[in-house]
Amino acid sequence: KGQAVQPFLVPVALISGTIVYQLICSNSAPGSELDVYLSGWTLQFPKVDVTLLTLLTELDVTHVDLRICVVSSLFTTATAILPNAIGKLLVLSALEQRFDLDVEYDEELAKIGISHIAAAPAMIPAGPSVAAMQAAYDLGVRGKFPLYMSVACSLLMAVSGASVVGKVPTALLAAQLGVLSVQPLLIGELLKAWRQLKRAEFVLVLVHILLTA
Repeated sequence: KGQAVQPFLVPVALISGTIVYQLICSNSAPGSELDVYLSGWTLQFPKVDVTLLTLLTELDVTHVDLRICVVSSLFTTATAILPNAIGKLLVLSALEQRFDLDVEYDEELAKIGISHIAAAPAMIPAGPSVAAMQAAYDLGVRGKFPLYMSVACSLLMAVSGASVVGKVPTALLAAQLGVLSVQPLLIGELLKAWRQLKRAEFVLVLVHILLTA
């Protein structure tokens, strides 16, 4: 039961924390000391944000040389397809070894190709990531939840633009990154040190970690 709930903790904490922050900001008087103080808690983006919708409406192709575009795209595709395919195969091989799975490489490469075509209009890189899969696995995810979250976040960014990230306080983003990056490695190493080291040596390890942080 705990494993089923754990994957939802990070997105729920991120969304709920953002809602609380925005409620506090909406109730603060404009220009007040609290309002100025809270405005420094988020990432600052330009007033005019470019989204996929505004890009399609403002894009002017009348002065574009299609011949140059086609030749350049074909040359880029021809030079990048081999190293890109090799890179994806290495990622799939790493995932296969890490999670002890039987990966059908032809099927996975076909799916990666489809995802690249679907993500091309939004200029979003697509494909598996060892770090992302490892983070999801350490959080207890064993289904397609990360896939749905990735699609939802990508669509949100494509439609609303990057300014939506400015709604989230940076302290909350830093906390989420800390949980995702530090928890799987640090907790395991601390447990190993607790079992193998003397208590005085374990205290020195904690002091070293705190001073380094």
